[in-house]
Amino acid sequence: GDEPGRWKTVVVASDFHDAETDQFALEVFLDTVSRVAPDKIVLNGDVFDNYSFSRFDKDPRKCDIEGNMRFARENIFKALRDRSDAQIDLIVGNHETHLLRHMSNRTPELRVLLSSFMGLTLSDMFGLREFEINLICKSDLSAFRAADIRAEIAKNYATYWGCLTVNHYADDKFQFGTSWCSAHTHKPRLVTSCNAVLGGLWGMTTGCMANIDNSYTDGVNRNQNGFGIVHIDTHKKHTIPEMIVFSDSSAMVGGTRYSRP
Repeated sequence: GDEPGRWKTVVVASDFHDAETDQFALEVFLDTVSRVAPDKIVLNGDVFDNYSFSRFDKDPRKCDIEGNMRFARENIFKALRDRSDAQIDLIVGNHETHLLRHMSNRTPELRVLLSSFMGLTLSDMFGLREFEINLICKSDLSAFRAADIRAEIAKNYATYWGCLTVNHYADDKFQFGTSWCSAHTHKPRLVTSCNAVLGGLWGMTTGCMANIDNSYTDGVNRNQNGFGIVHIDTHKKHTIPEMIVFSDSSAMVGGTRYSRP
């Protein structure tokens, strides 16, 4: 048989957009974490929406900064911690950086005060420390120009056991040299690659955890709920993707079927 601890499991989900989270998708995700007992849980960006800090024209009815932050902390972070003592990483996505960009463009002085004088980080602002969640963000509060932040977003990734890279953006050219999980598009996708040196690799873009009929939908809705499970042979550095894609009414995870109320 396999040596104890040889196989590891990672559960990856993204694009919750705080209060826009699809409640059914969230319940399936949380129950999966309870059943699978993963070694690592990766929140691959856009857990927060930060609509209030975006560049778009604002609908004041949607600008509930405190309520949205509290939703993510209580319904995602705390709910995960209540079910798992696994390592949890949050990889910064473009919506998390709305806050950084806003401070760079509108209130750079406040950013200096928060980071240099008060010693606050994004982990503090997002309330991650309470739940022992790691923030994967290379720029944090140190990049002061919007251009710097755009360049830094691409560096926000984590590689696990040397064979799986999780990044908010797709790595279609397989520049990481590993199999990978990405997010951002709200559309599930699986691509494969193979070469003599690295062998068979794959790239999985997970669906979103947000309501598919959300405020960003323009015209025909092409979003789809979903998340991913990755099984890793840490000895051979091989990875097996398990892509969870929701229909409008159901989801199937490891032989367990969930039905939308």
